[in-house]
Amino acid sequence: MKFINSFDILKSDLQKSTTTRPFTIQGDANAVFDLKITNSAGKFYNFITGTFETNKIFSTTSATSDLSTSNVVYITAANANIKIGMTVTGSGISEEVLVTSINSQTITLNKNVDVASGATLTFKAVSGLNAQQLSNSGFYKNNIIFPTISSNDVYTILLEASIANDTELAIEDIVYDTDSNSVTYGQDITEGFTNKLFKSIVINQYVDTTITVNASSPILDGLGVDYSSNTFTIVRPRNFTNPNGFKTSFSWTFTTTSASAIIKQQEFLSDRFEATKTQTVNGATSSSKTFVLDSVDNLVVGMVVTGSGFPGGDKILAIDTINKKITIGTSRSAVDGSTLTFTGGGSLGAAAYNTDLLFTNLAISLTPLTVTVASASSNSTTLVLDNASFIQDGSTTIIKGVGIDVDETNTSITTRAAGSNSLTLSAAKSVEAGQTLTVEGTSSAVTLTGDIVLTKMGDTDFTTTLQVDDFIKIGVS
Repeated sequence: MKFINSFDILKSDLQKSTTTRPFTIQGDANAVFDLKITNSAGKFYNFITGTFETNKIFSTTSATSDLSTSNVVYITAANANIKIGMTVTGSGISEEVLVTSINSQTITLNKNVDVASGATLTFKAVSGLNAQQLSNSGFYKNNIIFPTISSNDVYTILLEASIANDTELAIEDIVYDTDSNSVTYGQDITEGFTNKLFKSIVINQYVDTTITVNASSPILDGLGVDYSSNTFTIVRPRNFTNPNGFKTSFSWTFTTTSASAIIKQQEFLSDRFEATKTQTVNGATSSSKTFVLDSVDNLVVGMVVTGSGFPGGDKILAIDTINKKITIGTSRSAVDGSTLTFTGGGSLGAAAYNTDLLFTNLAISLTPLTVTVASASSNSTTLVLDNASFIQDGSTTIIKGVGIDVDETNTSITTRAAGSNSLTLSAAKSVEAGQTLTVEGTSSAVTLTGDIVLTKMGDTDFTTTLQVDDFIKIGVS
């Protein structure tokens, strides 16, 4: 009896791009095995073509262009599907013949053949490795080429000892994962063989994880303003890490209509970006601080809970991942099957998706607004403009220019008559007609800039949305 002692291949997850992964099988000299590899679509890996094929046997045909009585045949046209190692059959070929080299239309075989001109030859490649022997030194080495994918895939690699060729796998004691924090807790993690017939290995391949960064403004939506271009994505391999960070900079401008005005209401802070996750209540509760959910995935302590019976402001204080329970600070009642929304701002929202994001260098700037005086005023608090669009009155709206800046005191626009170009100033001024003035604190547009730095990517796509109305006021003037 001959034994195969080990099968070594890296089992870690694959990224989406084409990856060549080597493997080694060791054991007694001339031990025999079969190796089959399939993907989640049921396709078979063919070591000769280096691809996953629909059929277990891949074949292609070509016609000869000349008579051949040697180990070289000539085909009428180059055929990229012909590969070294394929078997060749056809009229004039009576035994197993293999392709040893290819040079355009010239095919070299491992044996002489007697093939007539115009004969059709069939070139075949069987998937997997069949009755493959270890070398005299007890080794076999090869590679598997995993293709680029557009959706997640799973590969099953099955090593089978050839009992018919007097070969078994050398078994060892089963090892179970006893780490309760491990994703494979309680599973068989034996590196070697646990039975004498076969060993099955699963390797996962994943597409990249995508973070969508966008904006929301119900007020601008109500005014019919299109700001849909203010979005971008951060795409990196799942579980990507970089201590130096992967930086994405943005500059978004929001422009309102002439019947309204934009003013800065609060600071532009990182928690204005919000990521959310919905979960379902599992079991009705009455006046309780603890709730059971169908899942606590993508929830973290500090997220705000909203939904029926939750008026807003309640935060998660604790999460019991085993029993799928959350604890909040106020007693609430929940209906079985109701949906709750959990929201985290800034880095907290990203952390719910096992992602580390830093929102930095955040800045806000209003587009400069200039106006023209329509008629002269003399020591009056009334000022008439050619056009008063985009002006929101208030103590933070400051007007400046010749005739206004006569001392160090700022002059604000106290009121603006609805639907007119007439303003009331906080102090009487004398201004000539045609004078150009600047208005600060109100504008037609605002530009938001900043950097988002990714140092760790999780394995789940998510969206973080900038809540514009939380810090920008859209005043209808």
